[in-house]
Amino acid sequence: MTARKKLVLGLLIVSLVLINIASLLRPRYSQAQTACDVDCLSAKIEALTKRVSVLEKQVNAKKTILTNAKQKEYFVSLSGGESNSGDWTSLSSSEFWFDLNLYAGVTQVTWEGWMENGYGLARLYDSTNFRAVDGSEVKLVSGVKTSFYSKPLSIWRGQNRYFIQVRSLNGTEVKISSARLKILSQ
Repeated sequence: MTARKKLVLGLLIVSLVLINIASLLRPRYSQAQTACDVDCLSAKIEALTKRVSVLEKQVNAKKTILTNAKQKEYFVSLSGGESNSGDWTSLSSSEFWFDLNLYAGVTQVTWEGWMENGYGLARLYDSTNFRAVDGSEVKLVSGVKTSFYSKPLSIWRGQNRYFIQVRSLNGTEVKISSARLKILSQ
């Protein structure tokens, strides 16, 4: 046998060995193994489902604890003013800037105050974003000084400029006093 034939034969043997090793390393699945894997996976899924249920109960318990935690109240005093216009009028003396990000864990913001000669409407106006603040409009139809409380406000993020706006329903002067924002946080 010549050296060349020995070399070719050696390469052929090495190739066959490598092919055999590769096929041994590649996993082979029989039908029995696949069925076992499906059963094993089903058992694992069931175990995970039980663990998730336990964790969900723990999370709900923590939420309840947080909900029942003592809330902090902050107040921001606002200036008032008066107008007898039948259109929405910004009270120039009531300008204020507000940024919700300055208060941690805010859960709710409302506004409250007093309205005199209260045949009118009052609301907060976000002049930065050119919109009436959702939830801020209050209506009073009482000829005497009466307190008012808004619904929760939809305050947009960022440092925004606000005014109190009023509108008279019967042409008499509507006066806002002792107005303030009420900020609740956890």
